[in-house]
Amino acid sequence: MSIRLRSRSLPGKGLFASATLLLIACGGSSTGGNTIKTTLSGTAADGAPVAAASLVVKDWSGVTVETTTRADGRYVVNARKLAGPFLLRVDDGQGKRYHSVASERGTANVTLLSQLIVESLARGYDTDPDTLFADPTLFAPPSRHAIDLIEERCRAMIAPWLRERGLDPETFDLITTPFVANAAGFNALLALSDYAINTLTIDDGVKSQVSYRLKSPGDLHGFVSTLTTPDGTCSTWSESWFPVGVASPLATALDGIAATLAELRTIVNAGGAELTFDELVPLIDPSCLDHGNDQEFVAAEFATLLRGVHVDSFRVLRVLEASSDGTLVDAEFELFGRQDGRALRRLMHQRFLQDGADAPWLFAGDGQIAATSVQFARRHHAEPGGSYSWNLVDVEVRARAGVIDELWLLSNDYPPLFDEIELPLLGIRSGVLAPTPTSTLPYDELIFGTSADPTSFPPIGTEFDLSIVPTGSSLPVSYHVTERGITTESLQVLAPTGHDLADALPGEQLTVNWKLPTTFVPVAITLTGECTSQGGTHRSTMGSDEPLAPTDTTGHLSFPTEHGGFPIDGATFTLEIVGASGERSIVQWHFSDFS
Repeated sequence: MSIRLRSRSLPGKGLFASATLLLIACGGSSTGGNTIKTTLSGTAADGAPVAAASLVVKDWSGVTVETTTRADGRYVVNARKLAGPFLLRVDDGQGKRYHSVASERGTANVTLLSQLIVESLARGYDTDPDTLFADPTLFAPPSRHAIDLIEERCRAMIAPWLRERGLDPETFDLITTPFVANAAGFNALLALSDYAINTLTIDDGVKSQVSYRLKSPGDLHGFVSTLTTPDGTCSTWSESWFPVGVASPLATALDGIAATLAELRTIVNAGGAELTFDELVPLIDPSCLDHGNDQEFVAAEFATLLRGVHVDSFRVLRVLEASSDGTLVDAEFELFGRQDGRALRRLMHQRFLQDGADAPWLFAGDGQIAATSVQFARRHHAEPGGSYSWNLVDVEVRARAGVIDELWLLSNDYPPLFDEIELPLLGIRSGVLAPTPTSTLPYDELIFGTSADPTSFPPIGTEFDLSIVPTGSSLPVSYHVTERGITTESLQVLAPTGHDLADALPGEQLTVNWKLPTTFVPVAITLTGECTSQGGTHRSTMGSDEPLAPTDTTGHLSFPTEHGGFPIDGATFTLEIVGASGERSIVQWHFSDFS
């Protein structure tokens, strides 16, 4: 099923499609101090140890070492004569045969999940694991980027299952984290798993997940997953480019992007609380267009967002689009750092451009004259008269004043999710940037949009086409928006439990407790409040009393006793939890004055 939105604008993605705390970590392993690793070791298991099995390690020049796994599935080989990357294969001669891959010496587990990773890598060469392993000299060695990106996508796919078994999806690498082939932890998850070519199934008797690998005509690789539990279903579509070969244009591009991000880190850390937009302008393409904003405006956005942040590192998570020559790359990456004494992670989404073979990579913006989004959300309302849940699809277009003449929306679904309508203006959002610590840049955005509450969501991967007629033009410009994550799991609030206005504790601090979702791992949690007086004549909004991390289950709000000179007569808090692929669940809790 496809959904097309007709509205009257250049394809692309947003500069910061989201700025959220992220709960996904890097793959691979690293050495500490001056230690030089000379061995490869790990565990071969699939829920039980793969014991007394032949284990072979090859490097890309064809040099081979062999050993036999122990009774507990463990193995150790001397890899001093091998040069990474490495391919591994374990075979017990009785039908159990799994492959693995490692960038360097150290830990390299061999499991049915590493088999999935190697199959995905092999597809990048248009081959299969057995052919790749038989003679790796026929193929260019994979870049570390390729191995890390595939592992990260596989790990994100099973993150709820890892967390449920006490394993942190941020730090547990499917290949390089040691584990024991016993009845607990990672091996317990392997015991629930079954993998056939292209498809992974996990089932614990209560919930089940089916994931399959895909490859698009444009060589995008990724995974589609559906996790079903008694209280909801979560589906995600995760695409990535897997750059293979040391000479891959995309691998070269990722190295260049990493250098630009390293330079951004240096500038931000040196500027600190005195960071200014003009320090960032050289990193942004002079012809940058991002939601209709130019190079200097984008630099001001960067300065406002990053001032006072200490950046520890950046890591590229996935590549969503890339030109055939590797000079334009649409990448998603994360920032690790600290701000105001708290650990910080931000998920960033940006296009990078290289204008010439020896030119640096620059931030290029999304190429759009407006910000476009289609979001699927599960909403739950709790109020004095009862509670109810429903599915919500929100369409939103944001543009600077004077940019858009016409905006139309069309759905060709049957039954249609939307009829052909002109998107209404919902309001004006005013904002203020701080290009320097002592200057401000006010701006206004017009917000157009509509929503629908379908009985069931369209399938993951549904593409929305949006067209915009710019002011002063009669020619529409088209955009494409693909929804990558949905959930039908409703959030559960544990406290408060009442809906009387007194339960909101006006003039005091209200504690809100909730359960984390079970179908997806949160990357961002927000808690906001609103109070009214004189029957809604006066309204006031407030944020949570402290920033929230994606693992938090408690937050605080402080409602006033009056607003606009009158006692408040209503209050509402909104809790929103977002997953890595855009899964979104929202609860609104209402308090009323019954007097």
